[in-house]
Amino acid sequence: MASSNRVLIVHQDKTARRVLGLMLEKEGLQTLMTHDWDEAWEWVREGMADATLIEVSGVGAEYAGSAIAFLQALRLDKGLGNYPVGALCADRRLGVACLKAGASVFWEMPVMNEEFQAGVLGLLAGRARELSNV
Repeated sequence: MASSNRVLIVHQDKTARRVLGLMLEKEGLQTLMTHDWDEAWEWVREGMADATLIEVSGVGAEYAGSAIAFLQALRLDKGLGNYPVGALCADRRLGVACLKAGASVFWEMPVMNEEFQAGVLGLLAGRARELSNV
């Protein structure tokens, strides 16, 4: 079982991962960080995070494609079908693609601190409700 309020951040840029992590840690959340999709998938499958934030940018079509594939794999997994994922997107077009692939919510970059923090807290609250009904 995941530790309460632990968020996995999957972002290709190390500095951006750290900034996002600091924003969430100010809200009392724990963070895990990676740029690697295989590692992210393993951590989610092992229950190490209560929600995941992924970066989907127009830079590097392969990375964006991997993000969409990650979302699709989550939704196809019977045990993870409702797992909360927020997508940080370069534009609305990518955000809509993420929603269609299974993201719970998306934010268009750059994100506003309060909006982002409130959204992540909402993802976690939804996950907590889902787990309490099991």
